[in-house]
Amino acid sequence: MNHGQTILFLWNELNEMPEQQSLERIRHFGISLDIFNGNYYELVHHLKTHNTPQVSLKLMSIEQRHLLHDYQRQITRFLHNYIASALSLTDHARNHYRELYSDNNLFPDYQDEINKRFVNNQLAVFIKDLRQYFQHYKMPGVSSRLVYKKDASDFVITLLLPTKEIAKFSGWNSLSKKFLAEQTDDIDLLVLINDYHHLIEDFYHWFINRQMEIHKDDIKKVEEHKDKIRALEISNFLKHFIHKPKTIDEFEEEIFRYFPDEELEEIKNSAKVADRIEKILRLLKQVYKIDKETENKIWASCFAGKKI
Repeated sequence: MNHGQTILFLWNELNEMPEQQSLERIRHFGISLDIFNGNYYELVHHLKTHNTPQVSLKLMSIEQRHLLHDYQRQITRFLHNYIASALSLTDHARNHYRELYSDNNLFPDYQDEINKRFVNNQLAVFIKDLRQYFQHYKMPGVSSRLVYKKDASDFVITLLLPTKEIAKFSGWNSLSKKFLAEQTDDIDLLVLINDYHHLIEDFYHWFINRQMEIHKDDIKKVEEHKDKIRALEISNFLKHFIHKPKTIDEFEEEIFRYFPDEELEEIKNSAKVADRIEKILRLLKQVYKIDKETENKIWASCFAGKKI
């Protein structure tokens, strides 16, 4: 079996490993989290833009009022996407947990944490019901409010969700009704979204850390297998390098394919060519035993015509 066949065999073996399959499911679940976070940043960006006095003061003029209404509709769309992705994330997390842990008791504290953080949390339940409002009832109206406070250096502008209007919806859970009843004014959307996102962000920070702890042996086993593949790939590359030398830039471009960015940070921050190649060699030697002839060839090829 030649190098190429061995590498292909090892890749196929890696993909069949149950440890790799578990880690791949975890990676794939991260897409749902990325979508949720992306919708959050997009929504918050537009809310903050709306709440900037220099922007909203112009939009609130009679001549520009139609532009303000257009902007409010756009923010409503971003809010819809965020709320929808929040509940998609909840459903995906539940299915992800069942798929990986329901039959093995590897993650016994998951449901306790869900109960503690969300089951009786008025804000979490309200956002869940707000998705029902959006998707099965109607789009809520939003309004812009501009006030001047004595202790503020400028006007304070907020985008609001009208509590009296949305309270007419018959689908609110008892906790959501309590949440709405406790609001003394219309709901500041930026405050609402930030409070909810921090709640979710804190949970998934715990959730991901627990997964890394649960799967630490899987991660080690998979990384050891990947190191075997990487060593063979580097060996194959260096064998060809001996016969066809490369410049330092070509050499780096090829080598960098085999290492994650965090391992390359120190090399990329090195200004001198000599420092770069020395650190590359040190990195290579962590996964592959380089003979003296190859090392000398690397130095000679990469520094031909360059200042060290």
